[in-house]
Amino acid sequence: MTLLAERYGRPLLVRQLGISPERLTHLESSGLADERLFDQLTFLDELGGILFAQHPKRLVRRWLLTVHPSLGGKAPISALQEQPRLSEESKKMLLQLAHDFADARLGHF
Repeated sequence: MTLLAERYGRPLLVRQLGISPERLTHLESSGLADERLFDQLTFLDELGGILFAQHPKRLVRRWLLTVHPSLGGKAPISALQEQPRLSEESKKMLLQLAHDFADARLGHF
């Protein structure tokens, strides 16, 4: 949990999870999360593994807040917040966008 807070930044993580800063602090200290929150944290960890592996936090955070046509004109952070549990299709699309971002930033295109 602490790694996610470091990667995404506490304000962005709190916003994404739809919880209060106090709840985030409690989660960090207890490590206990309900199933919905656990699913969100697991996906954010997977997404973060792609995005933060080679790129500075500021670029990744900008990517999270940038509108993408393939997301219906929404930013990834907005798509992540749309529903408590992302559909598998939405997860795949976000992961593909993250891979595309990572590849483009590394000059693989």
